[in-house]
Amino acid sequence: NAEYMGGATFEYSCLMVQPECELVPSSHQSPTNTTLCNEVKVVFGSQTGNCESIAKRVTKELNTRGAVAEVICMADVDKTAISSWKIAVFIVSSTGDGDPPDNALSFISFLKKRSQPPNLLLGVQYCVLSVGDSNYSNFCKTGKVLDKRCAELGAIRLRERQDCDDAYGLEQYVEPWLTWLLDTLAPVTPCPLSDSSVDLLAESTKSEVLEQPKTPASPPPTATVPSPDTDGVPILTTLHISSTAATVVASDIPFRSPTIEIDLVEQQPPLVPETTKEVSTFLARVVGGSVLTSSEALKQVFSLQLEVSGTGFAYQPGDCIAIRCSNREDDVNEILELLELSTVANRFVQVRLLAAVTGKSASKFSHLTTALSLHELFSNVLDITTPPRRPFLRMLAEYTSLESEKNDLLVLAGKDRYDSWVSEFRFGLVEVLSKYRSCRPPLNHVLELLPLLQPRRYSIITSPTVSPNTVTIAITRVEISLPSSSRFFGLCSNWLWTKFQMFQNNNTRNAVSFPVQLQSSIGFRLPPSPTAPMVMMGFGTGVAPFLSFIGERTVISQPQSNSSEFSGIFANHVQPVAADTEFSNWLLFGCRNRNDDFLFENKLTALVNNGRLQRLDVAASREQSTKVYVQDILESKAELFYRAMTQLGGYCYICGDGISIARDVHSRIVSVIRSQGNLSETEAKAIMEQWVKEKRYIREIWS
Repeated sequence: NAEYMGGATFEYSCLMVQPECELVPSSHQSPTNTTLCNEVKVVFGSQTGNCESIAKRVTKELNTRGAVAEVICMADVDKTAISSWKIAVFIVSSTGDGDPPDNALSFISFLKKRSQPPNLLLGVQYCVLSVGDSNYSNFCKTGKVLDKRCAELGAIRLRERQDCDDAYGLEQYVEPWLTWLLDTLAPVTPCPLSDSSVDLLAESTKSEVLEQPKTPASPPPTATVPSPDTDGVPILTTLHISSTAATVVASDIPFRSPTIEIDLVEQQPPLVPETTKEVSTFLARVVGGSVLTSSEALKQVFSLQLEVSGTGFAYQPGDCIAIRCSNREDDVNEILELLELSTVANRFVQVRLLAAVTGKSASKFSHLTTALSLHELFSNVLDITTPPRRPFLRMLAEYTSLESEKNDLLVLAGKDRYDSWVSEFRFGLVEVLSKYRSCRPPLNHVLELLPLLQPRRYSIITSPTVSPNTVTIAITRVEISLPSSSRFFGLCSNWLWTKFQMFQNNNTRNAVSFPVQLQSSIGFRLPPSPTAPMVMMGFGTGVAPFLSFIGERTVISQPQSNSSEFSGIFANHVQPVAADTEFSNWLLFGCRNRNDDFLFENKLTALVNNGRLQRLDVAASREQSTKVYVQDILESKAELFYRAMTQLGGYCYICGDGISIARDVHSRIVSVIRSQGNLSETEAKAIMEQWVKEKRYIREIWS
């Protein structure tokens, strides 16, 4: 996903396509004679840091223009004061399947309470910027819930909610919205609303809130509809095909004309200076590694030890390494052949923007101005293995001459069929073009819509104090059997597996190296106190950051220890850590079978034996007839957990692959709090929300 920070994308957006903005019709628009104040609360809920970064930028630019803006995390909102707010700008994302971010749970739950008075937000003027991904069914659900509830509680919309689709790239939504926001709110003259103004605004909120339709209303079949984000490029919505289903899809996802032209030149064009913030890249050399699972394991996991000495690489426990691999050479060559570009593959790409595409809209094409050859672009820049997104399939249909194939592509681009098609086949661009042979898209449209290769993140296992120059990561080699009886191979994990094999087979030990980036993990940090209880729940490779935590904590607690005693990830023979409580370090680890995929078993056992890990509980789900998961062990140790968290000021961390597992663990923790504290579910959830606010309940989940 695009990491949107301060007006620049660290990793460019997944799809370079002009999006169809999703705006909610509003019956709560503020009257034209409403007087705005310059006291603005910019309130964010963010899981990965995107919305927080946007909120900070909004606040900075508002203040620069003369407003008095304050940025507030939803977890830190003073709920007794929100009725006195003048203007609220809400910026919130949705996680998992439409869930609120951890730091938004408390605020959203507070607003949703049925006991709230209907005039709680009477006279508060607001707008919502909602971030989500349209490939998930509950797109932007948190923002939709927040927007609707604010209106129900008497607040007045300044404008329709802006839904931002990360599948297209956030910048295309955020920039026009920010321009409107600044022009509307700043600079303004402070002027408290009079009683009569409040009455007028309250009267305007009595009409019924309009629900957003599940599918945006489509224009008449022959209409050309301008979009706020198309920079004047016409949207073509007419398709004369026989399939009824395909016709519906054509209306749902309009075809958009390309906004760039491509020239392939023999001489390398001049490099256009980058306008985005540089991300530091470090050269890492493979110096070790091992297979961590048995041959019977469902998933193969291996480790890589990387030397980064002399590069300036400085990390903290909880940080990740980001690796951007190359596409498979066979795939690149096949795509070039299918697009009939093999003979010009070594020519350099020169992009020409249409006259209507300028400024921010032009910046999303900067990856095409890097003076690379066509072969280099497809090899190292563009993502050709991820299943094409729905707008890309819609574009391909337009250039497909065989009507039956065109209809297939249009149907696949529809929401009803797309998800099942991806799950069943996982087709990348190579497979799609191979199957639909009459599809001949022009190069400019392909380059405009293809997403960029995104880096894969791997948690660092080592401790920076013990091992500042060498880091270790664990990789799950992705190889999936699909319902279609074919197999899907993960790009980066298998690319790294090839590097591991090269290192193992390299008798001369020539350098096997590749570039990496350091990605700080927002909020996933050690407790401030070295003796505060840590309850760590890791599933599979989710155990990785906890090894770093324990290794670093040992050094902090034992300054007299000689670091030379440590080797590899950490030493096996160190004096036990003096702990104030038996709960200092407690790990609950989830795997399928101890004999197959108990990752780092020897290391973890050594940690227990030398006293650095006071408790280790392993949930091997497939070792018995009744499956046992981490949440089951947690519930069996409910008193221990409750004491650590409520009496000893403990910290709870959850990390691993599986949104559904994390949701189950979350629900079970609520159950433990209820039973141990003899509390209602509402009271138990309030306690968890307080932990989130105090940064004592932290999750890092991926899927």
